[in-house]
Amino acid sequence: MRVLIDTNVLFSRLLSNSHASSSIDRLFDSVILERFLLMVPEEVLDELVEAREKKPFLANAISTGEMHRFIRFLWNVAEILPRQTNPAPSILRDPRDDFLLIAAAIGDADYLITGDRDLLDIRDRLTHPRIVTVSEFLQMLPSL
Repeated sequence: MRVLIDTNVLFSRLLSNSHASSSIDRLFDSVILERFLLMVPEEVLDELVEAREKKPFLANAISTGEMHRFIRFLWNVAEILPRQTNPAPSILRDPRDDFLLIAAAIGDADYLITGDRDLLDIRDRLTHPRIVTVSEFLQMLPSL
């Protein structure tokens, strides 16, 4: 099973207090246990670094070292999808997220896990990938 995870989910992991029972921690435990193939577009890695640099609350909450360790972790456990050089068609209300749907198509993702309302609002119009929240994905995971 191929799963693409949005930037907001990755930030949730970085900002979590690591409670073993939290949804985010259970999701990343499943990544480590290889219950699915995690895919991360290079653009998402760029977003992580850029958002931390531009938003003071993120810079205060996430050290440079934590960010570098997390990105190294992602490079070790995920399939990193190459940066798309062609312009993405405008699909979503926020065109900055269009690359996620393109990456999901290129990577043949079965699921796109996100907390982004723009993506969640269109999920009824897509059959592949299925767009779900972390909690929804975790509920489905044991039965997959």
